[in-house]
Amino acid sequence: MLGGGRRWTGTLVIAYVQVTGRPTRVGFVCGRRVGRAVVRNRGRRLLKEAWRSLSPRIREGFDLVLVARPEIRGAQLQDVREDLAETLAAGEVMDA
Repeated sequence: MLGGGRRWTGTLVIAYVQVTGRPTRVGFVCGRRVGRAVVRNRGRRLLKEAWRSLSPRIREGFDLVLVARPEIRGAQLQDVREDLAETLAAGEVMDA
């Protein structure tokens, strides 16, 4: 990210965060290292659903890029949600 963004790494997710002062925006990335198309799409869906459940607790004013790590293969939604919550709390994007 340009202009002083930060990165926080979890077991299943990497969060790139930049303070903007505008309404929070988020992007979801699942690269080829995760697996073939079906596996990548499932990983992206898991990230999006975990984000939906956590979004009410997210503070305003950030641009986020959430990247699925290869370890997301075979993970359950609850595992992704917990890892994302810990990662965002570490980045002070979400109230703990």
